[in-house]
Amino acid sequence: MDRGTWTLRCHCCNRTFEVELKPTERVIQYAQKTPCPHCNTKPAEAKGSPTLWHHIIAFRAMTPKLGHGLSEAPTVRTGQQMDVTTALAVLQETLDRCDRKDMRTPKVFAALDFLAAQATVKWPFNQFRNALDGDGSKGWEREGRWQILNASLNGIKLVVGQKK
Repeated sequence: MDRGTWTLRCHCCNRTFEVELKPTERVIQYAQKTPCPHCNTKPAEAKGSPTLWHHIIAFRAMTPKLGHGLSEAPTVRTGQQMDVTTALAVLQETLDRCDRKDMRTPKVFAALDFLAAQATVKWPFNQFRNALDGDGSKGWEREGRWQILNASLNGIKLVVGQKK
């Protein structure tokens, strides 16, 4: 699901490194567990806390280019350091645009993974992710997807303590 090359920044030495993921691998698992190739420090060891991980700072996907005879063309997507506010803003943008655009993007999945890693309750994250899978080819499907995403986002905000 997170297939492509991800750039991470180490918590300890602050240097960047890249990891290339296969279709079944998740970037958040690498950010939480993979040691830095420069200082060989695992994220949890960096500051003595098991909840820390390397910052996810960029993504480069290999996507097929249709109709031009090229099998793959790189798409570069850079981002800011992920925090709760940024991740919630990404999910809110997903809700706002889900009726007219396919929002199954690495940025959205990275935000979901980031927030889910901090939460003990997982159902709103799974529900949000599953709602993105519908194609929305009919009007009622788009409305249903919006309703599920809206309810899921409210659940996510409650779980991460951002809902008043």
